[in-house]
Amino acid sequence: MIQVFRTLPKDLVVAVSGGVDSMFALHWLKSKGHNVKIAHYVHQSENANVELEFVKSISEQYAFDLIVDYQGEERKSQSREAYWRQGRYNFFKSFSETVVVGHTLNDAVEWYLYSVMNGKISFMEYSHSNIVRPFLLQSKEDLIKWMNDNQFAWIEDSTNSQEDFAKRNKVRHKLIPVALEINPGLFNMVKKAIVEKERRVKAVGNS
Repeated sequence: MIQVFRTLPKDLVVAVSGGVDSMFALHWLKSKGHNVKIAHYVHQSENANVELEFVKSISEQYAFDLIVDYQGEERKSQSREAYWRQGRYNFFKSFSETVVVGHTLNDAVEWYLYSVMNGKISFMEYSHSNIVRPFLLQSKEDLIKWMNDNQFAWIEDSTNSQEDFAKRNKVRHKLIPVALEINPGLFNMVKKAIVEKERRVKAVGNS
């Protein structure tokens, strides 16, 4: 059963790349009666045109409003991954509405292990500025099943399978399988930590 972390407003912007997580967020939120529009950020990548055309076709097929922004070319000293992320989030923060991103529990586990390996334990947050992650406690497998059951399409980002593209790809493909052998309850542990972190945040906000 799909559940959101917290209650969401009626009007939402969904960050849509064309991948399964963001396409799920788009269709699921619409099925629950939300007024949604698409925000698509075009990176300087070999897949950018394919992704843009796919998202355009979805917006036309289902009558979603579509807002597109493009990555600049100046990268300075940042890694490609960090540069792309900064550009995306600057775009999302430009909206007055709440922006939904499709991060799942799988992403949260990946981030947790990545942070541990870099010497600073960190759990993915539900919200940052106007950006929210309502599906943070759902597994990616749950989202894929819902999409298949409802016969919605998505496209695969080939960079997700390239271990040399980003350090977090190595965490996803190499570290997580080993970590699950050592601790089969890893996903549940991270889920509980996120819930507790958000409980404390809410308690502070209400005090």
